[in-house]
Amino acid sequence: MWKELLNPKTQLFFKDLKDAPDDKIEELIQFWEFIKNKK
Repeated sequence: MWKELLNPKTQLFFKDLKDAPDDKIEELIQFWEFIKNKK
């Protein structure tokens, strides 16, 4: 988790998450899961 927070790409994700409206958050989470599963 902390490694992800320090990663610039994931920092961007968390920043988006903070600023996102609720319906966008759901989308971001699904996108995030997709990226995580690709690794």
